Amino acid sequence: MSLEAHPLVSDWLSARDGRLVVHTGKVDIGQRISTALAQIAGEELTLPVSQIEIAPVRTGRAPDEGMTSGSNSIEQSGRAVRCAAATLRRAVLQDIAGRLGGEVSDWALSDGVLSGPGTNQPIAIIDMIARIDQSLRVDPGVPTGPP
Repeated sequence: MSLEAHPLVSDWLSARDGRLVVHTGKVDIGQRISTALAQIAGEELTLPVSQIEIAPVRTGRAPDEGMTSGSNSIEQSGRAVRCAAATLRRAVLQDIAGRLGGEVSDWALSDGVLSGPGTNQPIAIIDMIARIDQSLRVDPGVPTGPP
């Protein structure tokens, strides 16, 4: 399974130039897996697809997910990206609540922007990604948002 071989959130997701970058080992060979993975990550982090890019698959950087075929791409890479994004969302919410106050449940994430108690300034989740420990492991049991 993809998460067993690549257990870190940073194996799957990063931020660059105000955009979320999704890393996958699945090559888009006409089935539009890149579109599907961008939508999956966007749903979990409430980001528009226009703010998400799929990194080119490169040996040594992309997760080695084996063969790209049939529905395996969504089953493997889609699940990994969803769990990584949900783990990242939870970590960002915990971080911001710890730094700026309130409970995690007091903070809301909508359209890629965090808002919560004690601040009237919107905080872009993309700007918070760099604060999260690069060794954060994906939690395959993390609650995910509705598809």
